[in-house]
Amino acid sequence: MKAFLAGRRLVAVLVFFVGLALWAYSSVNDALNYTEVEAIVDRIEEVCVPVGEPAEAVASGRCTEARSSPAGKWWFRRAVYVRYRFPADGQQHTGAVTPIGGQSAGDALKLRAGEHWKILVHDDKPQDIKAN
Repeated sequence: MKAFLAGRRLVAVLVFFVGLALWAYSSVNDALNYTEVEAIVDRIEEVCVPVGEPAEAVASGRCTEARSSPAGKWWFRRAVYVRYRFPADGQQHTGAVTPIGGQSAGDALKLRAGEHWKILVHDDKPQDIKAN
């Protein structure tokens, strides 16, 4: 029993440090490669994805089907379509951000078309955007 508890503690510590390392990598990557810009929300679209399917492969018009289906599990997301200026060239670009989890997903629930929203834009790739 003692060995089991020691092993369990070791796994918990390992999971903690792996999570910490992933968070640190993400933070450093954002700081070095992304710039925060203010975007204007064009529209917000609800996206419904059956659990187990990749979000990129699913059409957004399936939310009615998801709500009427008694069986099966669905993920409900909000795709936020935005306009923003790319800092490197000053050109206006458009894109979509689908925040998943955390504060950015909560903020996306409150957004309306025409509002300003801070996003992160990759320094070299204007189409690579994500929620701040």
